[in-house]
Formats: sequence, C-alpha cells, structure tokens
Amino acid sequence: MLNKEFPRREVQEEQPTEGPILSWAQEEVRSAIEKMKLGKAAGPDGVPVEAWKVLGNCGVNWLTQFFNRVTIEGKMPDDWRNSIIVPLFKHKGDASECSNYRGIELISHTMKDYERLVDSRLREMVTISQEQWGFMPERFTTDAIFITRQVMEKYREKRKPCYLAFLD
Repeated sequence: MLNKEFPRREVQEEQPTEGPILSWAQEEVRSAIEKMKLGKAAGPDGVPVEAWKVLGNCGVNWLTQFFNRVTIEGKMPDDWRNSIIVPLFKHKGDASECSNYRGIELISHTMKDYERLVDSRLREMVTISQEQWGFMPERFTTDAIFITRQVMEKYREKRKPCYLAFLD
C-alpha cells in the first residue's frame, strides 16, 4: 500500500527519552482496574478480575506500590511467566481433530493491569503510524485485507505489477 500512489510519511527523528521513570500514580492504576472486563477466567495465580475491583482503594494502594516496586527493580514476578493454555473448539469439523481447536492463553490479571499501564505510557510518548493495524482500537484485519484487495484490483486493471507485503 505504500508506493507512488500511497507515499510514505517522513519519519521524524526523536530524541531518546532519558531520565528516571515516573512512578505509577494511584489514578493510573485505578483507571486500569476499571477498564478490566468482569467474568474472565483467572490466570495461573488464581486471582480473578473481580478481586481487584472488590478491594477498591485498598487494592489500588497495594497494586500501586507493587507496580512501582516491579518498575524500580526492573524484574517481573516469576509467576507472570506462567500461563494456562485452554483449547477451544472452533465449532467447525470433527471435535476429535486437534486442528479444529484453537488455544487461548490465560495469564495473570495483575500482569494485564501492569501491561495496560505500560501501554498507556508508551502511547503518550509515541506517534503510531496510520499504516499500523495490529493492536489498534477500531482497526481490524478484515479492513486491512479489504484495502489490500482494492489496491491489487487497481493494479490489475492497469496491468501493472503490484508488490505487497501483508504481515499478520
């Protein structure tokens, strides 16, 4: 999609961000907890989302201190390296065939909260290109495929070569 018809934007060089990492604020942690969806299966630590929501300010205070310690030490808890893989039937084909299942990975909700905090900070510091589709709200792989097909059709009509790279 990035050819003569769709030119690339110039990448601006940015100075590296240096200095101490700011501590996590209780409001940041509270916001991360509020965004978590209820009713999700607990990860290997057995702590459900509902636990952090029910604990209220006490949970926010504890998590804020915990996340700040993780950040300062630069080492994530060993438990965060573990996950539980659960096979889900795709509801296609024979249920006795392994290929008709996809795996989902259950990870710690506490780790998900920490990841949400880091993601939020990074998005404040970085400009994400319009060409980025993965991990972006309101952008779907199906839309990227549709655009790719439109470009291919345009080139086919003009009988011009078309070179695309579609990474998923």
